Amino acid sequence: MSENIPSNVINRYFSKETDISNDIRRALLTIGVNGKYEYYEYWWSFWYVSNANKRCLIDKFRELEYYIYSDCKLYFKELVLKLIDNSLRDIIENFVPPHNMPNWKIQLIKDPALLDKNTSHYIAIPEDNSYCYLLKSKRPRDIDGSIKIK
Repeated sequence: MSENIPSNVINRYFSKETDISNDIRRALLTIGVNGKYEYYEYWWSFWYVSNANKRCLIDKFRELEYYIYSDCKLYFKELVLKLIDNSLRDIIENFVPPHNMPNWKIQLIKDPALLDKNTSHYIAIPEDNSYCYLLKSKRPRDIDGSIKIK
């Protein structure tokens, strides 16, 4: 394998400092590491309004630097390796969710409109993982405007 292939992937998908696309976020949701599909665990806070853990689906390009040095770096590595032979769309469309993956996560992967219509890249997940909220902002003071996905 050519040594330039990973750098070509980086240049193609991660060279725009202004944006991380929602397709990248959705493709990352398809990556499993040790049976866990939770690339968003690099950032955590608590949302008392709904008694749920807040997570981030990589908000800004600059977060990638922090992300690749966190314990979640294997998700990024696996995505880059998949992008050598597949497009983002291929990864998303060909993803077969494990039987125990929550429905809300499958919806985020398969329905591009959910992330495209939401300007915040923050979600809130209760302990039982039964649903998530697409948060209207990083620090919403109430549930109004946040979208519940079951």
